[in-house]
Amino acid sequence: RDTNLSGRVQANVLMVRMNVKDFIITGSEKDKQQFQEYWDRTQGFLAEAQSDINKKERADKIDFVDDSLKKYLEGWNHIVEDRKKRDHLVKNVLDVNGPKMEKGLTSIMESAYADEDEVASHYAGLALRNLMLARLYMAKFLDSNAQAHVDRVHSEMESFNSYLSTLDEEIKNPERRKYLADVRSRYKNYSESFDELAKVIFERNDVITNTLDRIGPEVAAAIEDVKLSVKEEQDALGPMLQASNGNAINMVLIAIGVALALGIT
Repeated sequence: RDTNLSGRVQANVLMVRMNVKDFIITGSEKDKQQFQEYWDRTQGFLAEAQSDINKKERADKIDFVDDSLKKYLEGWNHIVEDRKKRDHLVKNVLDVNGPKMEKGLTSIMESAYADEDEVASHYAGLALRNLMLARLYMAKFLDSNAQAHVDRVHSEMESFNSYLSTLDEEIKNPERRKYLADVRSRYKNYSESFDELAKVIFERNDVITNTLDRIGPEVAAAIEDVKLSVKEEQDALGPMLQASNGNAINMVLIAIGVALALGIT
């Protein structure tokens, strides 16, 4: 029974960890629901194991697993909240303001070209290039979570803002100034939101590395220790049981022989 219970806890903990890994990659509701299903099963088998496993060495390991999984759940909840923040910033801020800034700069370029304002058209094109590069490296950062990509976004956005300042000095046309004002307003929101996004992702990665990826193997090792403890006892009891069975068979054979002898007599 100890072996079966610890094995069931171990199997469901493994599935919990797999669904955490999948959720980190996909952020899907399906992986979140499956996590909850396996988590509930784990808690059920763990409660049964705490009730039934009484040998102190094993009971201490099961208690350690229980305490560790509570901390694991806290880390999981942190990951879920960070994913919500991440998705909100990407879908509702960055992916909204990015295309609108691009549209505003394109309108400035087209208007300046039509009026033969080469300076405004030139700097709007340069600003547009930096914006597109910043958006490209923002997308790369979402996949890599690399500091180098954060630094590249900052570099491109600094150049972008510099060109916006030049445009502010050069543009006199009221319509183009209106487009520029909208772009500059969205730039501030975009830049601040990207910094918040990077902070959220780095905090999430810290929880993954220092909580989930630390506790998971520790729990697996503790459960394995319980199973090995049972195996050691089984390895000792097996030969004893085999010898006992052999003695019983010999006793039966002797009894049969005596009975036959008495019967013949």
